[in-house]
Amino acid sequence: MSPNTFAATLASAAGLTLLALPSHADDAGTQVSALQDGRLGEQVDQLCINAKGFNFRDMTDRTVIIETAGEDFLVETVKKCGNLSTARNLYVHSEQRNSRCIKASNLLVAEGPFTYSTFIPSESRSSHCRIGSIYEWNEDALEASEASS
Repeated sequence: MSPNTFAATLASAAGLTLLALPSHADDAGTQVSALQDGRLGEQVDQLCINAKGFNFRDMTDRTVIIETAGEDFLVETVKKCGNLSTARNLYVHSEQRNSRCIKASNLLVAEGPFTYSTFIPSESRSSHCRIGSIYEWNEDALEASEASS
């Protein structure tokens, strides 16, 4: 598991799933086209979160890796998502109340870092992005292919 993985808390109310995470942004220099990556697995209809919540890491402007119950998934947005690469918090709006599952077409809300104006914290910026697809993600596949080369 990457050191960039953070513990998150899952709270579900009125169709809103909150993931509260500490500050982190993925290194822009490590961005790889996820859809051409050897770690990309089968496309899935949804990913369901267990009671312990989930972690997120390796954000780009269109993708984020979500880990729950020891499984990783790549979530891709329909188009570029402004604050996803620097997200501190992620929210998922679901049409189903109290759902523990994330599906394509749900709305992903990425909260960017807090900004400071005259040394007074202001509200964070948020981007609202439609989830386009969800894939299984195998972090070990890349290590296995590098070891065999």
